[in-house]
Amino acid sequence: MRRDTTLETALNSKAYKRSKRQTLREARMTEKLEKQQKIEQERKRRQKHQEYMNRILQHAKDFKEYHRSVSGKIQKISKAVATWHANTEREQKKETERIEKERMRRLMVRN
Repeated sequence: MRRDTTLETALNSKAYKRSKRQTLREARMTEKLEKQQKIEQERKRRQKHQEYMNRILQHAKDFKEYHRSVSGKIQKISKAVATWHANTEREQKKETERIEKERMRRLMVRN
């Protein structure tokens, strides 16, 4: 245990004063304040947890919405590509038939 030096005790006058006894009223007020602080800490803790859970739920919603929209875009593009190929194939078939008819017509005209 450390003992104070004369210089330290001379500078610290509160070391010689007797501490004031706490009255019953002060004790009740202290308990009331401590209880309020605990309630406030618990409220803040619950609020922080609730905000954390809300952020998690919002992230899940955003995640689902993002992937739903990406999936929708992919489906839209796939449908457009399939339609383009079908149209191109139909046009090529028409062109081939037209050329064949034109060739047949020319052959008929020659004979």
